[in-house]
Amino acid sequence: MDNKTVVLRYYEEVWNQRNTDALSEIWAPDFRRYLSPRTSPLNAAEQLARMQGLQTAFPDISMTVLDIVTEGDKICVRVQSDCTHKGDFMGKSATGKTIKAYAFEMMRLKDNQIVEHWGGPDIADMLRQIN
Repeated sequence: MDNKTVVLRYYEEVWNQRNTDALSEIWAPDFRRYLSPRTSPLNAAEQLARMQGLQTAFPDISMTVLDIVTEGDKICVRVQSDCTHKGDFMGKSATGKTIKAYAFEMMRLKDNQIVEHWGGPDIADMLRQIN
């Protein structure tokens, strides 16, 4: 399996099909998720909790990879998320509004597993859409 296939599998199986069991194959044991240059990276358990929080706030979330670029051991993706705000998100109670969120993400892979993951959705735009 090549790196591009691993990343596409991450979005399809883990996000769209909610198969978090696949993470044991997709994430490296020393996986790190970087959300900001100013904060410490999340480990796998912390990132899984973050993902579950997003899936609680947006239970119908689906991800579509719009662009994917590979260069050596790194992959950049542009992802569109379509979802409905049905739970608490960033202090905002459910509104029932349907939104589109976009993310630019970069991942580094080693031995067909994601070791590092940077970027994420445009939270400010998500909040603007649910207000």
